Amino acid sequence: TSSPDKPTLVFVASRRQTRLTALELIALCARDDNPKQWVGVSDAEMEGVLSMVKDDSLRHTLAFGVGIHHAGLAKSDRDISERLFLTGGINVLVCTATLAWGVNLP
Repeated sequence: TSSPDKPTLVFVASRRQTRLTALELIALCARDDNPKQWVGVSDAEMEGVLSMVKDDSLRHTLAFGVGIHHAGLAKSDRDISERLFLTGGINVLVCTATLAWGVNLP
């Protein structure tokens, strides 16, 4: 479950599943009146962040407030997802268990 007031981590089994799950969550949001309900920064700030993202899937999902995090992403993209999630810029982060283990964290 998710809360509109609290961030949510979604753990999945594989890198591929991070992308698929994030896209499914975005599709669910698209049915609502507020498809960007999980974005916690201004459009201008998000545009600035998105311009630095290398991965196309991550760039797309971040625009809707959903980040992805796995070992296959460039370190700079993982850092962007982490920073946005920790500061409330995005409210959902779909990740593999390596995040919980600390494998991909500084």
